[in-house]
Amino acid sequence: MTRKYPGLLAARWPVEGGWEALELFCREPIVMRHVVDDFAALDRRGELKVLAKEVSYHDVVILAVSRARRRKREPSPDEPFEAVARHACIPMLPITYEGGRAHFRVVALSEGEIPKMLGELGKAGKLTVGARIPVKDIPVGEPFGFSAGELFSRLTDRQARAFLSAAGLGYFRVPRRTKYAAMAKVAGVPRTTFETHVRKAESKIVGALAPYMSVHFGLSPSGVAPSLEFASDSGHLTANHYYRPTKSRAAMETVAVSEEFFKAIKEGKETKVRQMLQRNGDLANSRSQQGMSAVTVATYYSQPEIAQILISKGARLDLFEAAMAGRLDIVKEWIGTPGMGVNSLSGDGFTPLHLSSFFGHPDIVNYLLSEGADANLVAKNATKVRPLHSAAAKRRLEISKMLLEHGAEVDARQEGGFTALHAAALHGDLKLAKVLVEHGANQEQKTDKGKTALDLTGETSPEGGSKAARARVARYLKSKS
Repeated sequence: MTRKYPGLLAARWPVEGGWEALELFCREPIVMRHVVDDFAALDRRGELKVLAKEVSYHDVVILAVSRARRRKREPSPDEPFEAVARHACIPMLPITYEGGRAHFRVVALSEGEIPKMLGELGKAGKLTVGARIPVKDIPVGEPFGFSAGELFSRLTDRQARAFLSAAGLGYFRVPRRTKYAAMAKVAGVPRTTFETHVRKAESKIVGALAPYMSVHFGLSPSGVAPSLEFASDSGHLTANHYYRPTKSRAAMETVAVSEEFFKAIKEGKETKVRQMLQRNGDLANSRSQQGMSAVTVATYYSQPEIAQILISKGARLDLFEAAMAGRLDIVKEWIGTPGMGVNSLSGDGFTPLHLSSFFGHPDIVNYLLSEGADANLVAKNATKVRPLHSAAAKRRLEISKMLLEHGAEVDARQEGGFTALHAAALHGDLKLAKVLVEHGANQEQKTDKGKTALDLTGETSPEGGSKAARARVARYLKSKS
């Protein structure tokens, strides 16, 4: 069989006796119907056996078969896609099959792994690389997704077959390699009938794609701006596209407005932020060029009042943003939802406990600890901080006490070998230094550069405390040595 089936996903593995099992997954019954017909034809010739066939309520058709034709060699324990995954690469849909070969795209997360992956795949059989395209060179617009059903569900069976035949015979290439009369002759139908099927299929597909293209490229009909809504429907996403009136601002103008908005947040210009939100409420949920939400930017730039303004104007908070902004009610709503626990990690490697400790929200810290949050969990990033380091960095005395009472290791080291006592000494925080020493902090612990806490009391830094404050900490440490 040489027909291609876009959107068809096949899972393969070797089974006993050199046979091969195959499962096919497809959201579109119209596509799978052709597959079933082909397998039925092969089954009648004794080349395979259909073991099971099922249509689920999600419209995912599963077809399990076992090929009767034995391999010339014993099956490899590792299938090609496993080799792809071993080298930090991801196979992308659709996967098509033609002439006994699989055709698929691979996204490599590490460029250095590409030669290794290709080398391993080449050992398993003939390998042809069509093209290598850097991801940075692929234009990416507003993120959205759609299923094959949204593109092809309006096509009839005959329209789909006619369109695929036209594509295969080169009708859509530039220049065209065939004409309707020749294609109709191959298909064995009148020219006018074949042309009608192709034109209707082409119209339906282009019509379904147009709204997505307008969002992706930032282009739209005059006087309207594209938008997309997604809603769950029987377990999978469907798209409803609509156009809302606007003043026809260009994409670059929108970017400029967003940059101006985030600049106002960083500079603490509350009045300007309110005015811009009044003109465009969607800005409350906008993201910076670095992908940070408006609430996150406000919090990191020590603008808690603006963060609350954004929340009051409809900014949606995830678990980590709620922990940063001090919204215990939203934190409680998130904890326990699928995939979200007290020790969940944010995209930059911090837990809610790290964030609430750093930004000074003892009520959230207390709640998270009572729910079993790990007071010694190391951040999954270069800082290697624990929640106690986060609290000490911002001189959060009450939170530091809570963490120590819940088993936080007082001498734990972060990036550079710094401990919480080192931070207290550098900041000239006598109260925190006393609490840490009372909990057994080791004064002789050294940073990677060989500095003790006492050494740091004699150093100045932009984030450090005053000379007098550091001197008080130095006197205390000497009295306890």
